[in-house]
Amino acid sequence: FTTEFVLISDNKYDYIFHSAGPSGPANIRPGYALQQIPSITERGLNLAHRTGARFIKFSSSEVYGRADVPLTEDTPCVVTPPWDARSEYQMGFLASETLCMNHPHPDVQILRLFNVVGPRQTAECGAVIPRFCEQALRGKPLTIFGNGQQRRAFLDVSDLVSFCLTLMEKWPEKKGIWNVANPGNETRIRDLAILISEQFRSPTIMNIRPELTYTEGSELTSYYRDGVEKRNISIEKAKSLGWEPKVGLEEIVKKCLSAMQPSSAVIPATG
Repeated sequence: FTTEFVLISDNKYDYIFHSAGPSGPANIRPGYALQQIPSITERGLNLAHRTGARFIKFSSSEVYGRADVPLTEDTPCVVTPPWDARSEYQMGFLASETLCMNHPHPDVQILRLFNVVGPRQTAECGAVIPRFCEQALRGKPLTIFGNGQQRRAFLDVSDLVSFCLTLMEKWPEKKGIWNVANPGNETRIRDLAILISEQFRSPTIMNIRPELTYTEGSELTSYYRDGVEKRNISIEKAKSLGWEPKVGLEEIVKKCLSAMQPSSAVIPATG
C-alpha cells in the first residue's frame, strides 16, 4: 500500500478515508508497523486539516491485544508480552489512534474493524476465510493453526461500507471511536472449516497444526495459535446510529468462493 497521500486536485475535500495499512497475519511483519502506521496516519491528518475534510481512520481490533474482557470502545488497551510482531502491530495502531485524538483537526472518527472479509480478498494475506476457500477449491486439506477452538466474528465488507455511509450521514460533533463488527457471525475456526467444506458436499479434511511457529511459514502462524479463544464484542455504540450488520457467515463464504472461481464446481449445499 502507498505511504503517501497524494492530492489529485486543489479542490476542498469532503471526506478522507484512511484505510491504508498492513492487513492479515501474513502482513504483520517485525520492524514495520510501529513506525509506518502512525507516520502515514499523521500525513493523512495533516492533509485533512489543510483541506477541511472529515477524516475517517480505519484502525484494528488488534488494539485490544489479548484481552478476554468485554470489548467496548472504553475498554483499556493493554500491551502485554510477548514483545513480538503482533504487539508491534497493536502498538502501531494505538499510536495512530492517539495521534487522531490529539491532532488539532476536529473532524476525526476512528473505526476499530473486526475480521473484515470481502470477495476480492486473497489467501496471500493469511486471512482464514480466503485461505480456507482457496484450499477447498484446490481439493486440499484445510490447514488450522492451533486447536481450532479460537473464535472469530466475521464482518462482510458491504456491512463496513454501510456503516461508513451511516457515519457520514450522522456525523458526530466530537471525535469518536467505533467498534465495527458482526458478533452474530462468531464461530470457531473448526466450525468455519466444516461450513466451507459443506459447500462442496464433501467431508471436511483438516490439517491441524498446533505446533507451528512464526519461523516455519510465510504466515504469522502464532497469530492463530496464540489468539484469544473468544471475544465479547460490543457494537452498541455503532447500533445507536441506526446501523446493524446484515450479511451472515454462510453468505460471506459463498461470495468468497464464487469470486475466487466464478465458473467453478462449487455446489451450494441444499436441504
